[in-house]
Amino acid sequence: MKSSPWPKYSRSIPELFFERSGKWADHVVFRHKKEGRWLDLTWREVEEKVLAVASGMLAMGIAARTRVAILSQNRPEWAIVDLGTLAVDIINVPIYPTNTAEQVAFILQDSGAECVVVENQKQLEKVLSVRDRLPALRKLIVIEPHAADGDLVTDLDAVWQLGREKMDRAAIDRRLKAIDPEEVATLIYTSGTTGNPKGVMLCHRNLTSNVYAVQEFLTMNPGDTDLQFLPMCHAFGRMEVYVFMMHRGTINFAESVEKIPDNLREIRPLIFVTVPRLLEKIHEKIIKGLETAPKAKAKLFHWAMAVGKQITKNKVEKKASPLSLRLQFKIAEALVFSKVKEALGGRIRVLGYAAAPLALEIQYFFAAMGIFCLEAYGLTETSPGLTGNSMNDFRLGSVGKPVADTEVRIAADGEILVHGPQVMLGYWNNPAATAEALENGWFHTGDIGKIDEDGYLYITDRKKDLIITAGGKNIAPQNIENLLKLDLAIEQVAVIGDRRNYLVALIVPNREWLTEFGRAKNLPGAPIAYLHHPEVRAEFQRRIDAANAKLAKYETIKKFELLFEPFTVENNLLTPTMKVKRKNVMSAYDQLIDSLYSSGDR
Repeated sequence: MKSSPWPKYSRSIPELFFERSGKWADHVVFRHKKEGRWLDLTWREVEEKVLAVASGMLAMGIAARTRVAILSQNRPEWAIVDLGTLAVDIINVPIYPTNTAEQVAFILQDSGAECVVVENQKQLEKVLSVRDRLPALRKLIVIEPHAADGDLVTDLDAVWQLGREKMDRAAIDRRLKAIDPEEVATLIYTSGTTGNPKGVMLCHRNLTSNVYAVQEFLTMNPGDTDLQFLPMCHAFGRMEVYVFMMHRGTINFAESVEKIPDNLREIRPLIFVTVPRLLEKIHEKIIKGLETAPKAKAKLFHWAMAVGKQITKNKVEKKASPLSLRLQFKIAEALVFSKVKEALGGRIRVLGYAAAPLALEIQYFFAAMGIFCLEAYGLTETSPGLTGNSMNDFRLGSVGKPVADTEVRIAADGEILVHGPQVMLGYWNNPAATAEALENGWFHTGDIGKIDEDGYLYITDRKKDLIITAGGKNIAPQNIENLLKLDLAIEQVAVIGDRRNYLVALIVPNREWLTEFGRAKNLPGAPIAYLHHPEVRAEFQRRIDAANAKLAKYETIKKFELLFEPFTVENNLLTPTMKVKRKNVMSAYDQLIDSLYSSGDR
């Protein structure tokens, strides 16, 4: 085995799993909803299924270090297959279920996967449609019940049955003990914002170090409950599951994104790990509701928020709040905040999030109610956790401080460089990209940031996403986009202006707002026709002018265009982690963008 500079993280994920399953056999670890009922899975039941998967892989002749892909939505079987393959030293390859057949083909070709575990008929057909381009593929396993189709297709029940019949615990233990924590455990492909996805090689040391590090800033306790909806094929969602499992939490798998509000009320979790867009939606709904609320109710809400924000400000500055303010907060909690919290289940104490920035105004909004939005930072290449805020050590607006055993520094050009046990081994089959990203063990994140005098890290933009205007100004588009998205009328926005004389914006209006505005103004036709109406354009210009007033002159939006169709994963304008693919947007709307500059510079 290779030596490691971090020997305390030299245990594998399945080793941690089996150790805990022996201690917590009767504790519920997974819950999922089926036919309207929440069903429990204990550690003992999950362990039995994990062993059956591991044994089934051995019986099918899947060799150690072979690649096995997982193409499925979140569900208990995802985690069980993940742990079962890792237990017998198989390298697993998660794939987003929203990926197209072409994208799936690229990952399967690049990884050389011999087996793919797919969720259902839809995902099976996706793989079969590119089967002739996958010479390494020899087995397809369908999670949902499916009839066997020759030697190629079987289902997970059959694999479990085979594993139970051929169970050889000694053989599994031999594979388990032979795992080298410094060798590749999983290949997680990047979302491909700047080209073809790259296969990030993560070893067990990367993963186990993150399990311990992330738990610290999430401030977890044994028995904590979680509603899990972030994709497990992404490093962030997968680490969420590992962390809750390894610290005796209970993971409740959300039915779908649309069902999250219902599931929150049913599960009443203590911790909810989410993405900024969902928090923006909640904030938007509450603010919109105040517009039509009775004046007395709106006045009470604003008073409560003022009290809560002062309490939060004192916590940030590590000052004690006076008794009178604490008493006011209790009143605000009883009359206002408790009702808002009920929409989140009523018990949430921490909202953890990452993947994209959240406006400081919204962070204070939730913190004022006693729900702390603890922002973390990391990348697929860092397993993912690098920094995080915690309940006892936080600074809103920052992404916190480095986790244990992690060093962060800022390069001369502002890029964030990191060194620690979570940093990847490199990119699969891509030595050139590996050499570019890793230098003497330091990973170049591609993000621009700064560290304040107290050690808190702030992300200002993506290095490759910076707009450099014709006048030589470096502009961070995400900061401007986040400011614009605070407006209830704006659902999505892409700021454009690289090598141009000024900035323009492509804006996707909030469909509900647009419909209501059109009806209030008695505009003719369907909502799609409103986009070109002078009153609608004048309203958006007014809102953009309000945002421009908060920006430096060179950051202001000079022109805009309204789009009816949103940016989505399906149209390849969003990554699966909901980041705008700016280059793709520029390509898709190149003529429209050119028209915004054709009338001359401003």
